[in-house]
Amino acid sequence: MGDGNGAARAQYGGASSTQARPRVFWNPALVQDPSRGPVLLALASLCVACAGVAALRWVTGKDSAPIVNVVQLTASAWLAALVVSRGRVGRTLLQFTPYLVSALALTTLVAIQATGDAADPAHTHSLLAAYLALPVTYLLFFLLRPPSEALIGSLATCAVVTAAQFALPPLFVGRVSYDHWTALLIAYWNGAVVMLLWAVPRLRSDRDLLQAVMRSAQDAMVLLVPRGRARTAAWHSNASLAEFRVAFANAAATRDFGVKAGSDLVADAALRSARELFEALAETHNRRAEVALDTRLPTLEGLRWFRVTAAPYESGVAATLVDITDHKETEGRALAMAFTDPLTGLANRRGFEVEAARRFATTEAGGEHLTLCYIDLDRFKEVNDRFGHMAGDDLLKDVARRLRSSVRGTDLVARIGGDEFVVLAGGLPDEFVEPFFQRLHASFAAPFEVAGRQVWVRPSLGVVPRAEELVDALAAADAAMYDAKQRGGGVVLTSPVARSPLQELGAS
Repeated sequence: MGDGNGAARAQYGGASSTQARPRVFWNPALVQDPSRGPVLLALASLCVACAGVAALRWVTGKDSAPIVNVVQLTASAWLAALVVSRGRVGRTLLQFTPYLVSALALTTLVAIQATGDAADPAHTHSLLAAYLALPVTYLLFFLLRPPSEALIGSLATCAVVTAAQFALPPLFVGRVSYDHWTALLIAYWNGAVVMLLWAVPRLRSDRDLLQAVMRSAQDAMVLLVPRGRARTAAWHSNASLAEFRVAFANAAATRDFGVKAGSDLVADAALRSARELFEALAETHNRRAEVALDTRLPTLEGLRWFRVTAAPYESGVAATLVDITDHKETEGRALAMAFTDPLTGLANRRGFEVEAARRFATTEAGGEHLTLCYIDLDRFKEVNDRFGHMAGDDLLKDVARRLRSSVRGTDLVARIGGDEFVVLAGGLPDEFVEPFFQRLHASFAAPFEVAGRQVWVRPSLGVVPRAEELVDALAAADAAMYDAKQRGGGVVLTSPVARSPLQELGAS
């Protein structure tokens, strides 16, 4: 382990284990050892066969192109060396194989074009075989060398072949016809092969990587593409969306919504009623811009919250749907805790102010009015001092329950202080205001059970029948409540106190 770590530090410039790992480049060492397995046995057999055929043709004098046998024997010897070599030597030979094959192919082409009779069929066959070997050369480059080096080596080989086809045939009688066209055709086809070998595997690997990432993602991913004439059409309704099919849906999309490739979101999935989702997809398609929103969507297991991100993709739309239900629930609980009195479960001062402001804005727009009641408990301090704070807390809980049971379900009840409560009621006619709060006051006639004893606590109520502004109404109700307290309890109705110019200046 010590030597290995030392070698690693030497190779990567002494980087420690706490630093970022170096970027991994292509390395011939990543190629599997070429001296193992049945494939290598087959290659060895091929070496022996090729060498035997070349030697037999040479000995029998049937060799019309000696260079072909020389190339064949050289290739066989190199292949044999690959078979018997192991470890670093085998990998080194393997990484230089494309250059050797390229050199042998170019040598064969130049030699055959410079020698022999163009009218001899054997000459034509040898030349054709040499040209057919070129794609193998390019393939070896891209299999055994880094992509950029393979591209340069392949294009250089293609350029030499084209130049030889342009330059050599005109030097010999009977080889001039159409040779420029032949050279251009060779350059075109060999260049096309090189570009395909360079581009297609990279495109496929990118596509496979993208699909692997999308399929393994925990979030739902859907790709919508248009059908026929819908390619340039705008989305205006769910019917328009039906013209777009699902080209891809990962496992999460199928699990959550029942979406599958080849289906449509309107008819075949749980999302058929998701209007906000359709509007976001339509906006993305029509504007060709990314759209994001948080919305509740119907799933196969019920309604859940999702963060939807839709982005244009060619002529279609790619959508990612991230389940944020837990986040929304946590956020809701935190918001509820911030606006709720933990002892009584009623709204606290902050929660009351927020909800009351909303109700004042709503009733003002609708031409209605609200009634505000300020409540303070008489003799609460005596109970608290006599029986303790825990008993006082129990009493406040009982008061909150009695208040909720004495008002309507739509009325807002809040605890805004120690023993101070408020009630905000809407839609009470003027003639019903006093009876309503007298009945609320009467609900405290029954005693409360505190520390095993019965105690009587009576409230003082200050009521503003037509409250127009929250701050002014609270001040008027508070003053009326103190008036009721001085009278020994009960209900006192008043009107909002107008602000003085100095108060208005301070508020602004």
